[in-house]
Amino acid sequence: SYILLGLFSGISFAVTGRAVLEAQAHEAIAAERLNQIVEQKVYISGDMALLDSISSEFNWATMLCPGNADAWVGLSAAQSLKVYQRPEEASQIGLIAKEYALNAITLSHDYWRGWSQLGVAYALCGDHLNAENAFDKALELAPNISNTHFSYSLFLSHFPKRRAEAIKAVRRSLEINP
Repeated sequence: SYILLGLFSGISFAVTGRAVLEAQAHEAIAAERLNQIVEQKVYISGDMALLDSISSEFNWATMLCPGNADAWVGLSAAQSLKVYQRPEEASQIGLIAKEYALNAITLSHDYWRGWSQLGVAYALCGDHLNAENAFDKALELAPNISNTHFSYSLFLSHFPKRRAEAIKAVRRSLEINP
């Protein structure tokens, strides 16, 4: 009976866990590639095929495991980067990115990355009030994460009257992670 129980447990894990593990693999690969192109600023150079392939990896991850908040955040971030190639479509790009970020927040309401990415998406849509509220929530959840302060500073930098706040946010980001 122990052998049968072990065999049943092993098969059950393989069947149910395979999709989750495969989704995590797709998300990890896409996240690593996204980080690389962001560091190298490849998304600005016009290599949309590379960005599309990263979006595809994140999309696979969300299909295989819809409960993976990181995959939804990554998909939103990849979508948001498309604005560098098609700035005239910022609102449409932002709407799609917003839906992906909202999926992440629905899955994990206290996930700072989801809120920060939602702020980026709202900003692309031109909804500055909701963008600021999302960034405020991200900062509340992750006051010691440099990326949160940096993303907020990028948002603030678009408003000349708030440049001092943007500089303060950048300085805080650099204090946390020089």
